[in-house]
Amino acid sequence: MMRRSRSHGFTLVEVLVAVLAFGLLAAAAYTGLSRMAAGAGQLDGRAEQLAGLQRAVAALDQDLRQLVSRAARAGDGQVRPALAGAPDGWVGHRSGRWVPDGGGSVLQTVSWRCTVDGRLERRAAPDAAGALPAGPDPRAQRFPVGCSAFRLRYRDGVGQWTERWPTAAEPAALPSAVEYVFDSEAFGEIRRLVVL
Repeated sequence: MMRRSRSHGFTLVEVLVAVLAFGLLAAAAYTGLSRMAAGAGQLDGRAEQLAGLQRAVAALDQDLRQLVSRAARAGDGQVRPALAGAPDGWVGHRSGRWVPDGGGSVLQTVSWRCTVDGRLERRAAPDAAGALPAGPDPRAQRFPVGCSAFRLRYRDGVGQWTERWPTAAEPAALPSAVEYVFDSEAFGEIRRLVVL
């Protein structure tokens, strides 16, 4: 009986099948990794949008909560109310920086509105007598939240809602609450109620 000697290697067909299987696995892995990378990029962009929205809402809430019920005389001698609220924005006096020479704190004039390019804009004058710039203000803070239709309403002391403030002849009065709503392109309707 004769035994045939067999070499211990792979045939060409076996090698081609192995290369084909490895290529298919590599293509599937590359497709999966590229999809994961694209998803991570989208999540990073979404997280950045959410962080910007949170910064804008926190700053707006803080300004509303720091409003003071004190009218101020402007540089031209006219009395400005503590809060002049409209349906699409507001201007008010908030507690400002502390003056160390014993003069107390200086009121700061602040305004909020939604710009045509979808940003929430905060403007501030250094004191209550200072005028807010009428045109573009390079010092204004602009929060890119993709807002549209910024709407406000104000609650008086007896629980009635109104779209303008002040409603009475008392310019130093503040509403008991302010509700604001804006439509964000990324997150839909944002509605906040700030109790003053």
